[in-house]
Amino acid sequence: MLTALRRATAAAAASLASHGLKATKGRTLPLRNILSLSRTLSSFSEQQQQFDLLKVLDSEIKFASEDYKKPEKFPKGFPFEIEDEKGTNAIVLRRSYGREEIEVVVSMPHLVTEEDPEDDDDDDEHDDEGENDDDGKVQFSIPLTVNISKGGMSLEVGCTAYPDEIEIDAVLVRRDMETEDEMVSCEGPRFSHLDTKLQKAIHRYLERRGISPLTMNFLYEYMVYKDNREYLFWLKNLRRFIKEQ
Repeated sequence: MLTALRRATAAAAASLASHGLKATKGRTLPLRNILSLSRTLSSFSEQQQQFDLLKVLDSEIKFASEDYKKPEKFPKGFPFEIEDEKGTNAIVLRRSYGREEIEVVVSMPHLVTEEDPEDDDDDDEHDDEGENDDDGKVQFSIPLTVNISKGGMSLEVGCTAYPDEIEIDAVLVRRDMETEDEMVSCEGPRFSHLDTKLQKAIHRYLERRGISPLTMNFLYEYMVYKDNREYLFWLKNLRRFIKEQ
């Protein structure tokens, strides 16, 4: 037991020396002092880890701040007002169009890879050679939900916006009940199963209300800005938590 105690004391003294402290020469530290010393060294270690983390956070905050640029201006004729609440991963667009009230919920953009169908025949050959398929075209997509309401009814359209086109995924019609506090929903067939003329007519209907590729291209830039801003907001909150004593 005494040998183990002396070894612990020697190790503690060595640790003290590494922090610029000294133990009394020729004496064995009491056990309570060793325990106190252990807690002190543990505190030093935690402080160092905290310092290292804060240093990394400061560097990342500086990097994120340099890329913190809001789109310079709205495109000509942009018809919506933007509701952008800090701490959320979506924005809401609003406008009035005649008797209609339009709300568009725009989510964060995703990157998608579009593979060339002509390359499918060569997949086995590529796999044998161990090569990666780098021929896919990378582009962004933005999920959005359009809600158009008037006269106790509403039209909900689920869409996916790409740089040069907007794909409609689903069209849902809702109607207020006159005698009950509820909505009756009518979900039609899959949009791709509709007659081509009807599909085009619905696309034109949305475009007249501002849901167009031009609008979506601007929104992509805005959502990239928002994504970076939310990341910066999160970093600063994390730093504030770590620094809190």
